[in-house]
Amino acid sequence: MLTVATGPFGSDAYVLMREVAEVVERHSSTLRLALKATRDASQNIALLNRGEIDTAVIRSDTPVVSDVRVIADLYPDVMHLITRFDAGIRNVNELQRANVSIPQYGTDAFRSFWVLGDHYDLPIDRMKWDAEPFLQGATRLLNGDVNALFTTRSMRDAQLIRLFEDAQLKGLKLHLVPIRQAAAIAVKRPFLKPVTIPAGTYTGATPIPGIDLPTSSVDRILVSRDDIPAEAIRELTRILFEHRLDLTIRFSLASAISQPDQTRGLSVPLHDGAEAFYLRDEPSFIQENAEPLALMV
Repeated sequence: MLTVATGPFGSDAYVLMREVAEVVERHSSTLRLALKATRDASQNIALLNRGEIDTAVIRSDTPVVSDVRVIADLYPDVMHLITRFDAGIRNVNELQRANVSIPQYGTDAFRSFWVLGDHYDLPIDRMKWDAEPFLQGATRLLNGDVNALFTTRSMRDAQLIRLFEDAQLKGLKLHLVPIRQAAAIAVKRPFLKPVTIPAGTYTGATPIPGIDLPTSSVDRILVSRDDIPAEAIRELTRILFEHRLDLTIRFSLASAISQPDQTRGLSVPLHDGAEAFYLRDEPSFIQENAEPLALMV
């Protein structure tokens, strides 16, 4: 049994790992997963460090200690800056005259907003902003109590999609603000990547966004400690990849699960169990060098 710290109940990470747990139960005779809902990635890594859990979903920019190991890349969290269309806010700098709802204090998403603010030199002391849960901020945006909302979520996040659906029902037009300097932000903070939100991702009839929209993202990754048995992590990795179609049918975000790209220089080393799965088809040293070794003999 491996205990997994996911993030808030109902979040993308929680739902994805819930589906993984069910697929593991169906396809493995040796492994089971137990989920633990948590506040965010910072709490997850603290629980992992204290030995209270075995694996955790964190962001790739979460500080880790030396014994943490990566299993797989799960999906990207994408920066969304959403405004009421009638507020006339069309670029990040114009947030200086907005009333903005941002994520709660101490969360990864809260820090992401100030990464954005730092790059665009937003005046923290002259802005109107409220740190609050996403659902509270979304309600206030729809009611007109704030005219902008910042969040970092996947493009298939149920709460985010519901916000745009509710706006349509109310006849309210929302606008996604482009983060055009995403590539420049990535130069300073390599864990952030420039990505594009395709036109019509959230609504199709009147497409939101209206065009392909540039923004920033950060990867969600699955990690463990190096003292967790390699056999268990190899089995978990096997399920993630050999049954990814089953997972994707259950939850579309699972299609983004991928092997960490070691050529880019990992911040977190691979777990021995995950590496054993990824290298399963690689020839051994003896197999690869059979002829030279035979000649030497």
